[in-house]
Amino acid sequence: MGDQGHWIHPARFGHLIKNKTMENSGSITESIVDGLRKAADELEAFRLQLALGKADASDKFEEMKTGLNTFVSGLKGNLNKLKALSENKFESLRTAIEELQVQLALGKAEARVHYEIQEKKILAAIKKIEKSLEKLTEETTLPPQLENELKRELTKARIKMEILRLRFQMKKMDAKIEVKGFMKEHLESLNKLGDKIKSAASPKEQKGKWNHFNEEMKEAYEHMKTAFTKL
Repeated sequence: MGDQGHWIHPARFGHLIKNKTMENSGSITESIVDGLRKAADELEAFRLQLALGKADASDKFEEMKTGLNTFVSGLKGNLNKLKALSENKFESLRTAIEELQVQLALGKAEARVHYEIQEKKILAAIKKIEKSLEKLTEETTLPPQLENELKRELTKARIKMEILRLRFQMKKMDAKIEVKGFMKEHLESLNKLGDKIKSAASPKEQKGKWNHFNEEMKEAYEHMKTAFTKL
């Protein structure tokens, strides 16, 4: 995946945990917004290759699985570092990630029926990870950047599989889409929210703005999915 370089390397992880509060909230939000922008660019290239017939759907599916597996492998290393700090509170998330890795390791899907079987299993594993994230309490939450990177990669995988499903069904795909235009409003809004988080006067105020930021991120991801998968 073109955006793999944005997951957090274990060597930097301790520093991120130590500084995940107000003093570096600005750089975190900037990184999150930049990651969303790059995800849109990556998905646009992915969709265009398939729409123009420049890539085989089976090969792109394998590329997606390999990229996601690389990302979650690095994530597991980060969770191992968190484990000692959270008294095994991340074990369910780690287990869900390992279940996803099992599905990502399945053989190549040469035909539509094989793709649909694998897609169903991968989506079920992704849903387990998302449910594990929802169950994390305030005391055992992931560092904001790490959580958003995980959500971003899972969202990208969902969108890519939807694009691939359309391609396997031989449905016509419009090569001319203006995703950057669709995303512009969301990116501007997120940047403004990031500035507000940086200027928050207290931890309580910052928390409220972080919640707002995360809600905006959810809306941006849904908007991006709609833009990329419309016929």
